Amino acid sequence: MLGAPRADAIDLDSLAGLQPDQIGAVQLVLDPALRFLASTWPVDAIWMANQPDRDGALALDDRPGFVQVRRLLDGVAGPRVEVTTLEEARFTFRRALALGLRLGDATASALAVDPLFDLALGLSQLFADRLVVRLWAPSPEPRPAD
Repeated sequence: MLGAPRADAIDLDSLAGLQPDQIGAVQLVLDPALRFLASTWPVDAIWMANQPDRDGALALDDRPGFVQVRRLLDGVAGPRVEVTTLEEARFTFRRALALGLRLGDATASALAVDPLFDLALGLSQLFADRLVVRLWAPSPEPRPAD
């Protein structure tokens, strides 16, 4: 992750040029400096409790942790790490995309975790967080001649 190349994010408008039959097959390529960690322990709370400005005190609960870790480059301070807690369906959706699944399959994975997963919200958050660096869409199927 620290050695991952820097990649510039693209905007949600990048999806506007797709044909409706391409949407499910599109691959959203995420920032290469992004990783996902699922644990039976609340790793996000453990990490936060052990930051320099904290005293290490932690009240552990038995919830699992779903964490997105991203390396950010800061011209003055150098690289730093951003840890974001995600709910399980959003974690599943983003991790599936990071693994190279197509949008339709990543959505199905998230819906299997939470049938109320909101794809429109999931996509808008993904682009608002500046995590999508490229998209790949298969060529549209040729239409049969009449």
